[in-house]
Amino acid sequence: MYFANNHYFLRYDGVKWEKYTLPNKTIIRSVFVDGDKIYTGSYKEFGYWYRENAKMIYVSLSKGLKLFSDTGNEEIWKIVKFNNAIYFQSFNEIYILDRGKVRLIQLPFQISYCFPVNGELLLASVREGVYKMKGNSFIKIDEWKLLENNVIHSIENNKDKTYIFTQKNGVFVSTSSGLKVWDNPLNSTLKSSNINVAKFINDDKLIIGTASEGVYSIDLKNNTFLNINRNNVLMNNSVLSIAFDKENNLWLGLDNGIAHIEINSSVSIFSDNSGALGSVYSVVTTEKGYLMASNHGVFKYEDKKLSLIPNSIGQTWNITKIKDKYIIGHNEGTFLYNTATLTKINSINGGWNLVKSNLNNNYLQGSYSGIHIYKDSEDFSNSIQINNFL
Repeated sequence: MYFANNHYFLRYDGVKWEKYTLPNKTIIRSVFVDGDKIYTGSYKEFGYWYRENAKMIYVSLSKGLKLFSDTGNEEIWKIVKFNNAIYFQSFNEIYILDRGKVRLIQLPFQISYCFPVNGELLLASVREGVYKMKGNSFIKIDEWKLLENNVIHSIENNKDKTYIFTQKNGVFVSTSSGLKVWDNPLNSTLKSSNINVAKFINDDKLIIGTASEGVYSIDLKNNTFLNINRNNVLMNNSVLSIAFDKENNLWLGLDNGIAHIEINSSVSIFSDNSGALGSVYSVVTTEKGYLMASNHGVFKYEDKKLSLIPNSIGQTWNITKIKDKYIIGHNEGTFLYNTATLTKINSINGGWNLVKSNLNNNYLQGSYSGIHIYKDSEDFSNSIQINNFL
């Protein structure tokens, strides 16, 4: 895997990291892998890296060609391959490497990025809509007039539809019947999150990185989504780039750092970076999510939101589900929780666990004071303590 940050060009083989710098020490803005060459672009500079004697060697493609004017301020923000040529793109110019030669095309308008889509190279202008590039000519897509005055950060094709991801106005979809606003409940949220980047993993899964709300993994089959952000696992909420490894796991270039997410794993890990949840000692499922016992109290996680159950603050050790009831072992006693309220049912402090007997229908509870037996699972207010067990 290859990365770039404000200081280095990075190579990661799954075990160790290597870091390199350009000869002119400029910041690398873009990385593109094509076979055994890794192309990079920076300030008035682009070229490629190759591997030799266990090290990466850099070859400049722009040095000495006088491609950049003395008054210009061009940085290479994106690199794509189109019709077997490599395109290095700044906001005002495109430099094309074709059959070993580099030529410059001056753009008649400022663009955000260019996108190879359906055998065509699309250029998203900042104010005038989207154009097709044909040789040295630019043909405006009049059917997409709705996209004028939008900064477009991604264009992706999926199932005979073209998805256009704008920075501040959400997602649009182009089909044979025309261009429309994406009919998805998440679209209104994306408008306020500022879309930075988007990619499809496959026909049914879409990944969208935002400037303020982390990354969204969207299942298009049922319109459900997972929001991965600073509140659960990310180091920060600004996602600048998206890539996938050979196992289709997700790599994110963040505003500060790199994230690797095993998005295809059958196991999900919830991390609370805010510290509100604390240390979790027990988890049970509910109809809508999960109920969790922590050293800060009892929490429910439903509809992708974490909340503290009222009047549950304190060390909580155990939650056991019995039919439609949740019996909770707490520092201050044993509690009953249903979908609405938390009720104290006895004063047995520190219920570590609660298990059903293998011999009969009794329940046994381990606590600070020893072991207690409940003979009626419908009434946990009465118990028998086993004496001399401590």
